[in-house]
Amino acid sequence: MFDIDLTTLAISIVGIVAFIAPFLIKHQGNKKTTLKIRQQLNEKLLENQLSVQEEEIWRDRYFLGLDKSKNKLIYVQDISKMTLRIIDLEKIFSVSIHETSHHVGDKKNGRNIIDSIHLSIQSKDTSKTLTLEVFNSDYFSDLFGEPVFAKRWKEIIEKQLKKAELVNS
Repeated sequence: MFDIDLTTLAISIVGIVAFIAPFLIKHQGNKKTTLKIRQQLNEKLLENQLSVQEEEIWRDRYFLGLDKSKNKLIYVQDISKMTLRIIDLEKIFSVSIHETSHHVGDKKNGRNIIDSIHLSIQSKDTSKTLTLEVFNSDYFSDLFGEPVFAKRWKEIIEKQLKKAELVNS
């Protein structure tokens, strides 16, 4: 069998704990931050008499929520500022995804770099278009599923618009 020296075992355990400790500390900090954000969001929603059935916090910056009973979309562009933007879906005609990008390199070997992704919401009053930012390269250097996030919320909003249209018909 193996003869394990007590000193070697102790040094190994200290090394493992020293390696794992920063990850545990970061995880606990993230949990506290998420809990604080949730509490602030819940307070703001209660303040505005909203009950969100579908919601998503993205990158600890953006929040999208849907109050299906009141047909309202709730959007927060910067959670640290916690300014709610409440959109009445009764006044919305359509929603689309809008990406802005720029080309880097030559035409043959270059590539497009996405600068921003927005949900563009067209009001029934055709002169108004609301833009809800879901990605901005000024804040994040890479995409982390934002195209999927934008597509998912476009579908959720469209589904709610169709549902409201059927109820009103």
